[in-house]
Amino acid sequence: MAPTTIEERDLSHESPIWLASLLQTTDSLFPSGGYAHSYGLEQMVDMGRVQGREGLERFLRDDVLPAMERLELPYLRLCHEAANNEGLETLLELDEEIAAWKLCREIREAGESQGRQLLRMLDQIFDHEFARRFAREALAR
Repeated sequence: MAPTTIEERDLSHESPIWLASLLQTTDSLFPSGGYAHSYGLEQMVDMGRVQGREGLERFLRDDVLPAMERLELPYLRLCHEAANNEGLETLLELDEEIAAWKLCREIREAGESQGRQLLRMLDQIFDHEFARRFAREALAR
């Protein structure tokens, strides 16, 4: 019988199984209660403002990347470093900081709900002790 979880050893750069996991967990149909945020790409295509490869590249370079550079990417880097060093407290503090950036209570609560659901789903897929410890601590807060 095929394994139902992905173990830590499968997440190395030498094993391509991590790519399948990334694609699965970021798919808009993944049951996390969230959706894929496209920064308005669909509307821009419908309006004819993004056409072809060059238009998409320009949209990503001029609209998406600058927006991500201000918040998501710096926090992603810091979270990645903390997780690689098994810095559980640092990771939990970063999680709280990110939540604090969401000023609207409804958006913050929706994000927290989606995050809890995502942690539960990932725990069923991955066999990773540090991630399990983070999920346990984050869900307890």
